[in-house]
Amino acid sequence: MGNLFAELKRRNVVRVAIAYVVVGWFAMQIADTMTPVLKLPDWTTTLIAILLVLGLPLALFFSWAFEITPRGLKKTAEVYADASITHSTGRKLDFIIIGALVLGLGYFIWERQQLPIAPPPDTTEGTQTITAVAVLPFVNMSPDPDQEYFSDGISEEILNSLVKLKGLEVVGRTSSFAFKGKGQDLRTIGEALGVSHIIEGSVRKAGVRIRITAQLVRADNGFHLWSETYDRELTDIFAIQDEIAASIAKALKVELLGGAETTPTEAVNIEAYDHYLKGLQGMRVNSFEVLQEAEKNFAAARRIDPTFAAAYARQALAIWDQVNTGALHLSALDQVEEVALEALAIEPDLSAAHVALALAANNKNDKEKAVRHAVRALALGEANAEYMANLASVLSGAGDFERANHLFQQALRLDPLNSLVHMRYAIVSNRKWGLVDQGQRAFERTIELQPDNPNGWSLLGGLLAYNKGDVAAALPLLLKAETLDRRDPDLANELAYAYLALGDGEEAERWADRTMEIGPDTGIAAVTKIRQLIFAGREDEALDLGRSTLARDGILHRQFSKSILVSSLAGIYMRRGDWSTAEEIVLLAYPRVTEFPNNPTASDFEVRDGPEFSIMTNRVLAEIYAQSGQVEKAAILNAHLDFITAEKMLEGERQALVPRDYWFLAAIKAGRGQLEGALDDLETAAAGFRLNWQYYYRDHPAVWPLHDQPRYKALLASLEAEMARQRAVFEANEAAQAAAAESGS
Repeated sequence: MGNLFAELKRRNVVRVAIAYVVVGWFAMQIADTMTPVLKLPDWTTTLIAILLVLGLPLALFFSWAFEITPRGLKKTAEVYADASITHSTGRKLDFIIIGALVLGLGYFIWERQQLPIAPPPDTTEGTQTITAVAVLPFVNMSPDPDQEYFSDGISEEILNSLVKLKGLEVVGRTSSFAFKGKGQDLRTIGEALGVSHIIEGSVRKAGVRIRITAQLVRADNGFHLWSETYDRELTDIFAIQDEIAASIAKALKVELLGGAETTPTEAVNIEAYDHYLKGLQGMRVNSFEVLQEAEKNFAAARRIDPTFAAAYARQALAIWDQVNTGALHLSALDQVEEVALEALAIEPDLSAAHVALALAANNKNDKEKAVRHAVRALALGEANAEYMANLASVLSGAGDFERANHLFQQALRLDPLNSLVHMRYAIVSNRKWGLVDQGQRAFERTIELQPDNPNGWSLLGGLLAYNKGDVAAALPLLLKAETLDRRDPDLANELAYAYLALGDGEEAERWADRTMEIGPDTGIAAVTKIRQLIFAGREDEALDLGRSTLARDGILHRQFSKSILVSSLAGIYMRRGDWSTAEEIVLLAYPRVTEFPNNPTASDFEVRDGPEFSIMTNRVLAEIYAQSGQVEKAAILNAHLDFITAEKMLEGERQALVPRDYWFLAAIKAGRGQLEGALDDLETAAAGFRLNWQYYYRDHPAVWPLHDQPRYKALLASLEAEMARQRAVFEANEAAQAAAAESGS
């Protein structure tokens, strides 16, 4: 045995083994560091380890059987003992071993210096270190590229699990996903998102099995703090998400929030979960068809798995989104509440369900209920920036401006690259807080972050046309929005109104016809065409279309479309002196128009424009009575509107009034006989509120008492001149752009 060991030493087998192990270990450290940097597959380090293990016996065999000589490699048996140079070779191997050990020791010391030094334990009660992390979209490694929605969905669900970690601030999904496919290094991403750690990984789905690789990486230097691969059945997907969250919590030394878990840990139905992830993907695109498809996927998920509470809640939110964008009538809010309550029956502490209930109640003007669910959703602690922004809107609508602004700032900090958060902030700033410039900047940021979202372009155009009076500047933005969503009748409507405002009857007709083509069952399409026909002097055609629309069942009215339709038709009959038919039209459309809520508020004025009731149509009927000599009836109806004052409106959901508000105040004051005050407000309104100006300032029955006033006539003349000027500016800009495009081609 002693002779064997002596022979092993003589042939340098022992030295080769030691050198091989040391050099192999050093190679593994290099591979582990460079694999993520070079974006190599996750199995690269495993393959290298296997090759090194397989190579060891071969190295030992060759060191035993062969020897290096001055004449090259020869079999050991062919080399005479006195000619052997194994001693010299052994010395070289010693140097290699020592050099590798020195390098390895240096690497070890350097790596230890890169690891975060744990701070001394904080003994101050109530203090806590916050660690900020971002979850990048996991790479889809599945053979089918169409499975990308699945890998994106898994990333989002892991993010949602991490939100439940105490002491961890997780950047919102949209901001993290903004870097998808851009190939930017982690340091740049970390600095942009303001995070110290980044979670990345990959997902491979094959049949009923899934492999998820997750890695926790320091953003400042790219070094891995933790990495794990999960190879499981798809039914274990929720358990994997929770395991990943727990592992990250351990690596970052943060603790799980007790009782905050909302993700079910039991086996999930694979088909239901697949539909759920497809629905999540659809919710990111704010267009009619995609939202409808998203809702169908959530409905399919809950149909397949009736206990899948998250699918119920997301379906409720998808329905609300469709109401909010005009794809569904306000009556669909009942379905939002019904589905959300079903979600809570399964999982009482599901934040998303309370968000849906808060939004539905807000749309129904039930402020108390909206705030109650908003507060409950926030108390459940799900740090979802979009939920926060929507709930901030609810709180603002209830007059809690300070808390609303605080929540908006929190959402913007949590998900700074989320265009939907910026857009919601812009809407509230512009419409409710009267901060038009702040709203404009937020809309511009929305477009910058998501230029393919038509809502950013259209809302910025609306701000310019409704609050700054610049229709010429608004029109190109509205045209851009329409190119991004050609199936939205609201966009075609605004384009028709913009061309009407500028006096371009030909383009107005083209867009009015387009509105009728894509929205034949919507009130907004009918009223757009009616306004265009009145502009063209074709009042009889407008009356025919209006009457047929009122007689049809199933017309979807929104954005004051029904009251504009009725006011337009009544105005035609009033100009003809046909007071009885004008009254008939109003009562046909709104048989309950004279019924008023007890103790009405400014919020009632804002939202009570539905299929049965319209406050401004009440004002139209009052004017019909006043002009036809039925003074007592007119006085009773006008008295109903005494609650609409600037002071009362500011007691509601506004911090400041916007130009459109002043038009409503002018209309109310005109009915009271306060003509000078009405003209003051009308002039203030006309300085900014100019889209569809012919309807509001010239044709609307509510301003009839002002017709003989010199100030009123001067106002109309100035509007005509200003709109002619803006049309010239717009057409000059269009011609310049066309010439530039032609010269460039």
